[in-house]
Amino acid sequence: VVPVGATGLRVRCFYSLNDFRTPVMVSIAMMGLNLVLNLWFILGLELDADGLALGTATTSWLALALLWPLFRSRHRLPAGPPGLLRSLLTSAAGALACGLAAGLAYRGLCGPLASLLELLGPFDEVETRRRASQVLALLIAVGLGVAAHFGATLALASREAQAVLARLR
Repeated sequence: VVPVGATGLRVRCFYSLNDFRTPVMVSIAMMGLNLVLNLWFILGLELDADGLALGTATTSWLALALLWPLFRSRHRLPAGPPGLLRSLLTSAAGALACGLAAGLAYRGLCGPLASLLELLGPFDEVETRRRASQVLALLIAVGLGVAAHFGATLALASREAQAVLARLR
C-alpha cells in the first residue's frame, strides 16, 4: 500500500510540471518486469498467489525507488535533509527485523501453546484451544516484533530510536 500511494503522489508531481513521459516510461518498464517476475514466481517457483503478491510488491517499491531520484534530478530540486536516506534504511531494517521476529515467533509458538493449553485444561474443545493458542501466540509475536524493531534500530544507531529511548527514561 505504501509504495503504491507514494508512487501515485510522485507521478502527480511529474504531471504538475508537465512531465508526462518519465512516469509513463517507468510504468511501462515496471509492468514488463512485473509480468516477468509473476511468471517466474508462479511457474518457476510455484508460489501461486504469494508469487503474484511478491512480484507486484517488488515492482511497486522499485517504481518508487526509480521515480523519487528521477523527479529530483529532472527538475533540479535540492537534496532532502541530511541523514534522510540513512534514516529510511534504518527504519526498513527495523521493519524487516520486526517481520522476521514476529513471523517466526508466531509459527513457532502456535503448536507448543496449544499443547500447553491442553495440559492445563482450561478449554474443553479442540477448536477453542487452537484459537486461544493462536491469539496468545499472536500477542507474544507482536511484542517480540516490536522489541526486534526497536532493538535493530538502536543497534544501527537510529536517531529516532535513541530519541524514543531518551523520552522513556
